[in-house]
Amino acid sequence: MREGGAAEIETLSTSMNALFSSLQSSIEQQKEYEAILRESEEKYSTLFRSANDSIFIIRGDRLEDCNTRALEVLGRTREEVFGAPIGILSPVYQPDGQRSADAIREYIRRAYAGESLSFSWEYQTADGTHRNAEITANRFDLRSGAYLLVIGRDITERLEMERLKNEAFGQIEQNLEQFAILNDEIRNPLQVIQAIVEMDSCKEAKSVLTQVEIINDLVNQLDRGYIESEKVREFLKKHYRIGEKK
Repeated sequence: MREGGAAEIETLSTSMNALFSSLQSSIEQQKEYEAILRESEEKYSTLFRSANDSIFIIRGDRLEDCNTRALEVLGRTREEVFGAPIGILSPVYQPDGQRSADAIREYIRRAYAGESLSFSWEYQTADGTHRNAEITANRFDLRSGAYLLVIGRDITERLEMERLKNEAFGQIEQNLEQFAILNDEIRNPLQVIQAIVEMDSCKEAKSVLTQVEIINDLVNQLDRGYIESEKVREFLKKHYRIGEKK
């Protein structure tokens, strides 16, 4: 064999070894990337399935997927939800009188246009119960097309607590107003009695005036209590926003 031919074979062999080594390295890197990807998918799948908020994947206007929490809140099965139009989760009308179908179409349009949405919504469970939720909706894109990620947090109990607090505060305000009126209704005739007795020099006058003073002191104590109650009311308004008009 010619000397030049041997050198060419050696060079080719070296190149082939380098190529095989590079391919082996690429295969190992690919396997590593695939393992990382699988781990990432498992993490996101776990988060999706175990989240405490309801999570929906929407394609077009239909439910592509949802997590276990969503099924629990809605009282529905996967078979009932998957592929169904999103409108089945809502009553015909929202509390403001708007048709749910019209509002849904507008929200979907805005979300697919790229707007990040956050709004309150009344939804309906399988047994017809109406509940309230805070909703966020955002678009994301995959090779298969555009989707919406919708997350719902039930706030029914929170709204009910706020309603009860405001009702209680309203009752307190009503009681305070009646309290102030009652004080005046006691004090006014008391002053009349005092004036009449002071003009009369009967032997019981001193005893009556003593009782008038006792009653007047009690009314003054009630007045001071009313003032303190007013301070409490203003404190609740300022620091806890209780009693504020929406």
